Amino acid sequence: MEEIDYIRGGLGDKLLTQITSIQEKTTILIQGKSFVIYPNVFNPIVYSATLYFTRSLLQLVQHIKPQHMLELGTGAGYNAILGAFNGATYVTCTDVSQVAVNNAQENIDNHQLGNRVTVIRSDFLVPDRGRAFFAFSTTLASMEQFSDVAAKNNWKLQLVNEYETTVGDDIGFEEAGAGAQL
Repeated sequence: MEEIDYIRGGLGDKLLTQITSIQEKTTILIQGKSFVIYPNVFNPIVYSATLYFTRSLLQLVQHIKPQHMLELGTGAGYNAILGAFNGATYVTCTDVSQVAVNNAQENIDNHQLGNRVTVIRSDFLVPDRGRAFFAFSTTLASMEQFSDVAAKNNWKLQLVNEYETTVGDDIGFEEAGAGAQL
């Protein structure tokens, strides 16, 4: 499966067009924490449902309190950082884009979490060794496609703990303005 096949067409393609139209660094607040978003890195202001996912993710992290957490497609790194603030002991986050990796690293540094959150450039379509105890991704196009990738790479997918989450509107974000300082 090629990346183009994975995201082109439909909502993913529309969001990609909106994201690339933002040409200035922006700063947003999520859960009272400030995050820098670089141009051409996914920005939740173009798809607010992302923040509902973030709220559900944080409820899950608070419930499970994972020792290790893996985020695929971290973008600016805000979910990984918030995961660390909400109960994950160590977080590894990855992105295929070097710009996104640099963006996430800046946010990790700004929140002084370099001892608990690591960002690496990696493509989840390329096999890697290791074990993730708790993994998530905001960028999976479909579970069926991800299951195919997992089977191709001999990854074992196992639901360790099913936890029902609720969606509310108390997770919000504010745009602090283009180029705003932290």
